[in-house]
Amino acid sequence: MNDVVKTKKRGKGKFFLYFLFFVIILGAHPAYVYQDEIKCFAENIFKEQAKRVLNANIPDKEVIKTFENDAHGKAVLVVGNEDKYGLRHILAKHTKKYFVNFEDKKEVTLFDDDVTGTDIIYGIKDFYKNCIDVDKYNENPDENIVYVGLAKIKGTQVKCLLVVNKDNKQIVNFYPFNKKAEQEFLEAKELTENQQQEQVSQQDTLDFEQNEPEQDVLEEENKDNENVEEEEVEEEE
Repeated sequence: MNDVVKTKKRGKGKFFLYFLFFVIILGAHPAYVYQDEIKCFAENIFKEQAKRVLNANIPDKEVIKTFENDAHGKAVLVVGNEDKYGLRHILAKHTKKYFVNFEDKKEVTLFDDDVTGTDIIYGIKDFYKNCIDVDKYNENPDENIVYVGLAKIKGTQVKCLLVVNKDNKQIVNFYPFNKKAEQEFLEAKELTENQQQEQVSQQDTLDFEQNEPEQDVLEEENKDNENVEEEEVEEEE
């Protein structure tokens, strides 16, 4: 009986040693043993980002992903807000799937209905590898840089426009930029430039009108001085 008990104990001891051995080996080489799981995690790391940013408690400045380009440097995608910049802004203004009550959605710059936040993030990643900066599409050149290129979204190459802040390198906006969107953009930009020129012209006219009385005073003073000089000359004669 005692021999049987001892044999069972030895069996458990050997099992424990084998178990410990494999734990150590697996712990030493997790990247090798779990490489498929790690790859799967890396591929799906952004899947829930769109749902996360719908939560108002997520900070605006939280970084989602930093994209790198040898020529352009980095572009940082942050959570942002609906009105101005970041993933929230892209989802709110350029998709129908998210922020459905956001009013400022332009039909011409909307992604297809089935495009998700994950598709957009991977689209930016693909886009930023081979985009070019184009000044003529830049509404605010003092603050932003604008890039145009192709993004692979749901297996289709889509021409897109990316806006990046010059100072902090945060992504301001990203949306489809087809011919109609380009035409509307250039027309709006031309209208804005014309309005600015008109404002400058009006200001110049206003400045001139305000300075006109001063000019009249100077002319009167010059006339008075001329009259005084003439009188002095006459007195001398």
